Amino acid sequence: SLHFLVVPRPGEREISFPEPFQGSYLAGFPCQISASLIRSRVRQGLSIKDLVPSFVEEDIVNRQIYS
Repeated sequence: SLHFLVVPRPGEREISFPEPFQGSYLAGFPCQISASLIRSRVRQGLSIKDLVPSFVEEDIVNRQIYS
């Protein structure tokens, strides 16, 4: 089964996962990176190298996601 790992944004409260989803929240990883930031940078032709793992960046570029 698929298990999501969620890094909450500062101030975001944890909620339970709706059925049939399962997941866990990771504590101690303050993160100001949002999906909208990633999409915006890709559309502007800016690097996302330090924002996502390299295999994610490669997939976004190769499949032209958000372009």
